[in-house]
Amino acid sequence: MPVCTLSRGSGTGTVMRVQQSVGRGLLWAAPALMKTLTVVGTAAMFLVGGSILEHGLGPLHLAVQTLLIAFGGTGLAASVAHAVMPLLLDAAIGVVAGGLVLLGVKAWQAAGRTLRG
Repeated sequence: MPVCTLSRGSGTGTVMRVQQSVGRGLLWAAPALMKTLTVVGTAAMFLVGGSILEHGLGPLHLAVQTLLIAFGGTGLAASVAHAVMPLLLDAAIGVVAGGLVLLGVKAWQAAGRTLRG
């Protein structure tokens, strides 16, 4: 049965009631789900972008690794820090890179407006 016909289904059976309840629940949750996905997706892009830049730029990668080694420590706190710190550093690198790109785009747009008159 194609998905588009589920909303047109008729009947009073248990399966139909469950389908309608699930459908109503999805429609009710959709706005919050989309807002959540927006935030999570943006954070993921900053993390991935920062990680790509960090691993692609040798001196930056070396600086991050040196910072992690300098942090040192043993035990649970050090283990958690060594797991979380690279993510935070990648996110910071991604945000800085995104800000620089945004500044470049804005400067390009302003230069275009100035040249056009």
